Amino acid sequence: LRLSVSKTDALTCIRKTIEDCSFSIIQKHIRMEQRCDVPSIPMWVDEDKLDKIVSNLLSNALKFTPSGEGFISIDIAQIPSSEAMALFPNLESEADSPYLMVRVFNSGSNIPEDKLDYIFGRYTQLEEGARLGGTGVGLYYTSQLIKFHHGRIKAENCEDSSCPGSKGVAFTFILPINENLYSNEEKHSAGKQ
Repeated sequence: LRLSVSKTDALTCIRKTIEDCSFSIIQKHIRMEQRCDVPSIPMWVDEDKLDKIVSNLLSNALKFTPSGEGFISIDIAQIPSSEAMALFPNLESEADSPYLMVRVFNSGSNIPEDKLDYIFGRYTQLEEGARLGGTGVGLYYTSQLIKFHHGRIKAENCEDSSCPGSKGVAFTFILPINENLYSNEEKHSAGKQ
């Protein structure tokens, strides 16, 4: 697995992925909210891998959000390294680079607290015969794609601020906005596609 990074607008890429998932959201009668307070987030990223990251997180949110009464929110932001370090205390910040931050929240059942640290492991499933099937590789694969981009991901049980009383799970990931983290080979391979 290799990265092919290029300078692109991450916000446009993420919004396209959300739009591609909108039919499933509508079909399950789930309310969805998308929030972003900037017009664009230019950065070096592998667009295909970013699409897979967001698609996997949305697919997971859809799987565990109750039909008809569920809620999914997606927050997208460009944050300073100080905020990234507050979200991920063990983060070694890259020269005060800003970060792309994406948070996908879904209402529904929580993840048992003792399982939160293990859900990104390969073949990890929280319950036998998880709803809608699954092999337990989606979150592992997602976490690996984020690591290739020098990012971090975490899951937490919480409430969504825009929907008081809406308990569920939030997956938050960050990717540094720093061209210097990628090798020339990773940049050159993007031009050869």
